[in-house]
Amino acid sequence: MDEYMSGYDTDLKEDDPEFAPDLCWKLKKDGNKGYNIVIYSLDVHRKYTAYTVDAPYEIDGIEYPAGPVKKTNRHTIEGFDESFNKYFKEFERRDEAGNLFAYVKSCDAAEVNDNIVRHSICVTYHNNYLLPFPIPQQCLSLLETALYDSIEELTLQINRLKTREKRLRRQITETKETAAVNASRAQEKIRELYPQTDKKEECPVCYEDIAHDKLVVPACCHYICADCSAQWENGCPVCRGTQ
Repeated sequence: MDEYMSGYDTDLKEDDPEFAPDLCWKLKKDGNKGYNIVIYSLDVHRKYTAYTVDAPYEIDGIEYPAGPVKKTNRHTIEGFDESFNKYFKEFERRDEAGNLFAYVKSCDAAEVNDNIVRHSICVTYHNNYLLPFPIPQQCLSLLETALYDSIEELTLQINRLKTREKRLRRQITETKETAAVNASRAQEKIRELYPQTDKKEECPVCYEDIAHDKLVVPACCHYICADCSAQWENGCPVCRGTQ
């Protein structure tokens, strides 16, 4: 809007050599109309100070006091709408059927008072085209910088997660190795002490007492006889653990 209005001011200055200051205008959001339509109010002042006089003056027989001389500029509703809609027309977007789904238009106007004209600016947004208007190069540069910053931060996060993953994998491997060593020691200790006990354990498969020379102890430390263990290919028949 800044870019367009500055160009619109320039047109006024070219049309009227006495035009001194920039055209005074104010844009504010009025609200949403539907889920993807936003309505803005654009107030444009129709008078401006052309020059200031230090003494009373007379024009066409009418006397005026000293002070600023205001002159009506050439801002008209019809002229503005034509210029505004022409400027934003190239940014319209249509679907394959030719239906308009993204645009910026001056859709209505009214005189607030002798000095101000209020235009209604209608902006539609679409999921696949979120900005139906030109983006100044400065904004593009800021957006590009923000994107690069986001990419850099995401890259750092990815690297931190990769480092954490490597550390966790190493800890898992070390834990498994430690568990395997402890299980092996427990198996050896059980086989060492089993012959010294008077009571023999019953095999959970054949329900026969296990002789000390027939004892098999899987990693889960259950007691199985050698014959049944040889027939059980998937590990311990009690807990399905791996031998």
